[in-house]
Amino acid sequence: MAMDRRQFMLGSGLGLLATAMPGFPVLANTAAPGRRRLVTVMLYGGMDGLAAVTPYGDIAMAQARRGTTIPRPGRGPGAGLDLDGFFSLHPAMAALKPHYDRGHLAIVHATGRSRSNGSHFLCQDEVQIGMQHQPNFRTDGWLNRAWGVLEGDRPILSMTRRVPLIARGSAPSVSYSKSSLPDVSAQDYARVASLYESNPKFQAAFREAGVAREIARKALAEARAKSRGKKSEFFASAALAGRILASPYGPSVCCLEMRGWDHHSAQGGSTGLFANYARDLATGLDALVEGLGPAFEQTVILVFSEFGRTVLENGSKGTDHGWGGVFFVLGGGVNGGKVYGRWPGLVSGATFAKKQLDVTTNQFAVFAEVMRDHLSVDEAYLADDVFPTDRWRSPNLGLLRT
Repeated sequence: MAMDRRQFMLGSGLGLLATAMPGFPVLANTAAPGRRRLVTVMLYGGMDGLAAVTPYGDIAMAQARRGTTIPRPGRGPGAGLDLDGFFSLHPAMAALKPHYDRGHLAIVHATGRSRSNGSHFLCQDEVQIGMQHQPNFRTDGWLNRAWGVLEGDRPILSMTRRVPLIARGSAPSVSYSKSSLPDVSAQDYARVASLYESNPKFQAAFREAGVAREIARKALAEARAKSRGKKSEFFASAALAGRILASPYGPSVCCLEMRGWDHHSAQGGSTGLFANYARDLATGLDALVEGLGPAFEQTVILVFSEFGRTVLENGSKGTDHGWGGVFFVLGGGVNGGKVYGRWPGLVSGATFAKKQLDVTTNQFAVFAEVMRDHLSVDEAYLADDVFPTDRWRSPNLGLLRT
């Protein structure tokens, strides 16, 4: 069952940490050198994968989007950043290009679920629960189910105001968001410490909370310094998450989210509404990597949305709800520098007529491959319990080197 911040602090034996740093979920006595970490980043609203990673080598792309197109690489200001001679990265996402070039960023295109009904709420539930909607629809998240069989005593951390659906379930989870409460003075902190001098058990717990308190202070100070001058809430959350996960006393799994990707009008091309969001996402992910430091080598970051956008732009120079989208996999052990997935093309069949990008790689297969190869979750358990109803082939894209 998911816990709120107060329940987590009281239940973990570190209730005093809530006094030291209100609502801050840092675990003591959980150091595990070299432990593997996982970060999920949910993009709410249906990110336009065709704008983020544009198939400029497909001649139909420019025809479909005359008002929102991204110039081909080398075609002047605002041109896409070439990836492989066929796909280009949106210029506003330039902060991710070095990670791609170093082989730490893999991209899976034309990914999603078999079909999308166009409902934000239903599709957001499906991608977080891990199954297509049906009468016996589950109410717990696939990440919680997978994590529960591995290390259920180490809570999933969500840098959100409430625990998202993907992290809810029987395994412990906790959310953290910036608190408006003032910090506790050193004098008050010392007074509380004196209350536990005669009780060895509580005294030890208080000392552990003190260690966590210093880790929290350092992480917050570094994240604030990094975030100075940045307006993006996602940037601030990602910068802080990286530093929390980097600590040997921190959690191993973290959930981030970014909202506002439903661009039905004024989407823009290399500049405009989409570009602003794309820049915030890319710089936030870069700050997350920086915050992780050496721990980045043991971390995989999954970035996904509930569905993609239509191939054809609409009359308001935006895009509507679609099928296939794009998936980013970032990490030190990622077999990156490549765009994965079979490209379906934008002209053949009925795709172009229906204004949709066909799905050729099941989104759940990508999740499953990472959980299997990065966190060693049993593949049979993934098929039977984590992603129980959607038909996905055995995940073997080769996204990870280890």
